[in-house]
Amino acid sequence: MYRYDEKSAERYDQVIQQPVYKYYVKKKLEMIKKWVRRNDYILDVGCGTGEYTTSLANHCKSIVGLDTSPKMIKKGMTKAKEKSLENIAFVVGDITHLPFCNQIFDVVTSVNLIHHLVYDKITI
Repeated sequence: MYRYDEKSAERYDQVIQQPVYKYYVKKKLEMIKKWVRRNDYILDVGCGTGEYTTSLANHCKSIVGLDTSPKMIKKGMTKAKEKSLENIAFVVGDITHLPFCNQIFDVVTSVNLIHHLVYDKITI
């Protein structure tokens, strides 16, 4: 499970507008696009405000952004609407209990998520 505080959505969009971050977003998207085909169904886990989700939407059949933060999801939906993207959906949910059927996505991506994960118990 991962968690955000109430102001994370605003801070996140401020950070991704910085030139160095835009550079790395571009590089990461170039790498992800190598794995994506036009007819793919994609899940973007930990999508945040949808920066990667909306950028990948024009390269696939359909994409779903998943995040635990309703505020992040709301910002993602706004971005998708502003870009007139119709093959995109945003879902509030948790990666430990995915609200999807098995084997419906061709590609699952997750960028900048690991450091947000919170583990209640770790067993080896």
